Amino acid sequence: MFLWRLDGNLDVVSTEDLAARTAFGGGEMRTLLLILSAFVVFAASAIPTWAGEWPTYRHDNQRSGITAETVALPLQPIWERRSPLPPQTAWPGPAKWDAYAGNKGLQSLRNFDPCFYVTEADGRVFFGSSVDHAAHCLDAATGKEAWVAFADAPVRLPPTLHGDLALFGSDDGHVRAVRQTDGVEAWSVRSDAPRVWNNGQLVALRPVRTGVLVDAERGRAYFGGSLVPWETSTLTAVHPATGAPVFAREHKQMTLQGAMLLSGERLIVPQGRSEPLMFDTKDGAAKGAIANSGGVFCLVTDDGEVVTGPRNQKAPEDLLRLVDPASGKKALMQVSGADRLLVKGSTVFAYQGKQLVALDREKMGKKGVDPKHWTLGCAVPHDMILAGDTLFVGLQNQVIAVDAKTGKQVWQTAVDGRAFGLAVSDGRLFVSTSLGHIFAFGRE
Repeated sequence: MFLWRLDGNLDVVSTEDLAARTAFGGGEMRTLLLILSAFVVFAASAIPTWAGEWPTYRHDNQRSGITAETVALPLQPIWERRSPLPPQTAWPGPAKWDAYAGNKGLQSLRNFDPCFYVTEADGRVFFGSSVDHAAHCLDAATGKEAWVAFADAPVRLPPTLHGDLALFGSDDGHVRAVRQTDGVEAWSVRSDAPRVWNNGQLVALRPVRTGVLVDAERGRAYFGGSLVPWETSTLTAVHPATGAPVFAREHKQMTLQGAMLLSGERLIVPQGRSEPLMFDTKDGAAKGAIANSGGVFCLVTDDGEVVTGPRNQKAPEDLLRLVDPASGKKALMQVSGADRLLVKGSTVFAYQGKQLVALDREKMGKKGVDPKHWTLGCAVPHDMILAGDTLFVGLQNQVIAVDAKTGKQVWQTAVDGRAFGLAVSDGRLFVSTSLGHIFAFGRE
């Protein structure tokens, strides 16, 4: 993974210190397409915190996976919703191994819909389904289904909650806003793109696979329509309450897929096998790419750094790097391990050498200095979130809770499938797995 600073500030380091921190592999490098002066400062106060709610994918528009909400341990199972079929992902998984590179167990660079991620507010849980092509609403306390709003193709990311509406995109190229209380449609933006076959599904030529990002401050809802780089893609903004158009901009030679992010005046949109792209929030103009990066997992830290995944599957391990944005080539910091992590302030929660680790960012890469706050033996995580001082980690058929200050495991529970999606809201933990199941845990 790569960590880019967007605020235009660089740490001053000596040549020797820089050399010690740099561990960037060989191969062709692309020059960063961004000019440092174009970046804006992204203050920590700009990240909203919805206490007691989880209103969008990974909690907020920075996809931080961090909430101030806490849960009282130990948790007990309170309900589960089992899917008859696993998620029908947009793209097939990666090859099991790469004989040329000698890699096994490769991760997918386009795995943005491996489970039915949830959002939650006001005692309601929402998720989108690629099995029955619908958005669902469940009672958060009982798991009982309240309503279903159908689309004409898979819904791959969870509804974004804004006011009394739930907004979601679909592979049919449409974005719909429905009332949270009963699922009745309030407005929709309909695509006129033709239908094509993609991975066994009939989808629009410009399916909405970015989800819907609502920027309440600007009064806009953003989404992308895109399938393959040789077809035209669209980036659209509408008024979230009414669906009234703000702009719809066409772009070429890109593939917009995976949850988009907000950083100051920039939208960041993953592409999967290519670098994440940046766009101006005012008019959707392209503002370049984050070079030497890729994948669909991204997050923006509270001090304006952007974490993205590896640009290919050739490396033997996934990497997190803090890169000099002036050149896009100098790795000032590196963490090898899994393709999920969290960043809160000066602490990085990551995975290294079969261990969960809490790392001090200011000490990372310094010769002779151990940056670890703590370590905990653990399997490779599929997801991590932070609720208060509790780190929840999604594993194969299991979820564990870890005290974020001490690294001590304080709770665990069994689930069926790989726990790709975790969310905490109103004192409950929700777990979405690779089998399409959703599990709820609480104190009821």
